[in-house]
Amino acid sequence: MLFALLQRSLDQTIDRVAMEEASQAAPQVGRADCARLQRQLFGIVVRRLDEKNARAFQTALAACGFATDLAPETTLFKLPSAHRTGGLHITPEALARTDLYGREVAVPWPQVVFAAAGRVEGHRRERRPTSVLDVVDRGRYGRRVVVNTVMEARSVPTSQWRIDLFFASDPMRIDWVAEQGRVSRLDGEPVRATDTDRLFAFLHALRDRLPPERMNRGLDLAGEDGAPRYPNLEAFEEEVVWHFHRLRSGGA
Repeated sequence: MLFALLQRSLDQTIDRVAMEEASQAAPQVGRADCARLQRQLFGIVVRRLDEKNARAFQTALAACGFATDLAPETTLFKLPSAHRTGGLHITPEALARTDLYGREVAVPWPQVVFAAAGRVEGHRRERRPTSVLDVVDRGRYGRRVVVNTVMEARSVPTSQWRIDLFFASDPMRIDWVAEQGRVSRLDGEPVRATDTDRLFAFLHALRDRLPPERMNRGLDLAGEDGAPRYPNLEAFEEEVVWHFHRLRSGGA
């Protein structure tokens, strides 16, 4: 059986050097991995360790003042696949989403299990035309330089605002995204990634509809200086998994 170590609070911190020292007690935790693990503390410290390594790492972290909980991997909630929606609308009775045909489908508030929001960074592969110079040997006619166009693949940084909603019935999860080149709608109004005032107004209205234990920090702190900025989608989702584990185990 494999195990994971979970933070007891999302406010917990540990510096990289201390984590590297603690990793010496657990061979399955590479010292080189500690920089990434320490940078991405969003509820789950490390996953997929055998019991011996998990307990040794937990003990070593505790000695550094960083207490964790041990959880079998099988107890961690597996997030369902997300269905993309182009629009969300808040009413007193329900949260409405726009389906593929542009119709609003209302979900009563008691059916809204959890809401997560935040700014998520990432990268995407992009192919762009690039001009290159080639020298062509023409035998007795000498050589000539020609310009050719090739497609060059490169990694391009991305940034998006996300709202992920989890329901008690199908679809279990939908996501709403605002990013460069995409216009989505909130309460009937078009919203771009730069329209933060309109976005935060919607997030505050959403936050007011849910109890604190049923939202992530990105939603709870929307528009505030302490709001997290998720380095990738994995970190965003791991925080959601951490919350679901707390709800399931009664730790919230």
